[in-house]
Amino acid sequence: MSTPQRKKGTRFETVLLKWLRAIWPTAVRAGTTLGLNDKGDYLNLNGWLVEAKHHKVPHVMPWVRVLREKAHGMPWLLAVRTDARTEKDIAVMDLQVALGLIALQEGERP
Repeated sequence: MSTPQRKKGTRFETVLLKWLRAIWPTAVRAGTTLGLNDKGDYLNLNGWLVEAKHHKVPHVMPWVRVLREKAHGMPWLLAVRTDARTEKDIAVMDLQVALGLIALQEGERP
């Protein structure tokens, strides 16, 4: 039987998967893989490593340290939901990647 916390996390992973599929239509949730072979919560993201966390009090920096180790230089994204009622979700990513995405967006404006 799953714990309530694990169920919350699974629900958020499912919601996030719908958003990811708007970008990567073949995205799927990854199975449970631990250790060196863990490549995040999703597969088929064209080289991105994405993790979803649903915690009332997020522990962002420890999660970021683990993501950076797993990523081995790949771009990564940490999606965090703290309250399902308000759905005020946040995303954390490497600053250079974020600035590159902003530059790309700004370059596309007329």
